Amino acid sequence: MGAYDEQIGRNLRRVRQELVHLDEAAVAFRMRLRGWPWDEHVVAAVEDGSRSILRDEASDLMSALGYSTAFITMRTDAESVAEIGDQLLVRAAAELHEAAEHWFEDAARFDLAGLPVPTTIERVLVEGREAFTDPDAVLGTPVPSPDGVPASITLAEWEDLPERPPHPLDTIGIDVPWNDEQLLQYGHDLRETSDAVGVAVVEWLRAAAARAPHWPDDTPRSPEQIVEDVRALRNAD
Repeated sequence: MGAYDEQIGRNLRRVRQELVHLDEAAVAFRMRLRGWPWDEHVVAAVEDGSRSILRDEASDLMSALGYSTAFITMRTDAESVAEIGDQLLVRAAAELHEAAEHWFEDAARFDLAGLPVPTTIERVLVEGREAFTDPDAVLGTPVPSPDGVPASITLAEWEDLPERPPHPLDTIGIDVPWNDEQLLQYGHDLRETSDAVGVAVVEWLRAAAARAPHWPDDTPRSPEQIVEDVRALRNAD
């Protein structure tokens, strides 16, 4: 086998591990679905360059993985790493966009109920940046127990109690107005979407930091700009 076979194999390994997060057996299964007699040993052989991959095999393989063959035909490791890094940032931006959409949807529920929104998405973005800068920082506060149970009780003790009072959220009926306790669900939902935005910000910052050395002259849209794009789209509707 030639040096380019080895390069193609390394490129494929990056796609498999860093973009699609599949093991060799899962990749082989996708190829068998397309009619090729592959197993994990074939995948390993292609990746280490000891088996050339046919053009039609490559086309079906990358289609099955959701990418074009351009991702495995790079001529150098540097080019391959740069393209993988760019794709990871594209994915991170899309995930942040989606998380922000959900955040605005949950915040709108507060407005419809005439309640103040307990946080802002700008604050969530700041917390995400703080989490990236200091991964060990404790940023939030624990959710208080909704039923008056002491915060010191362990899960095992709680589960062993003979009876537990029903949670207000368990008693919501169809077309029944929500009472004040049930409105706590709004806060729960907003907390979860805020966490999702924070995680997405950290993933975006990680991807941007990894991509930057390979694309020094290309500045991507920041998390704040992505969120403003979502806000603008919602206002346009």
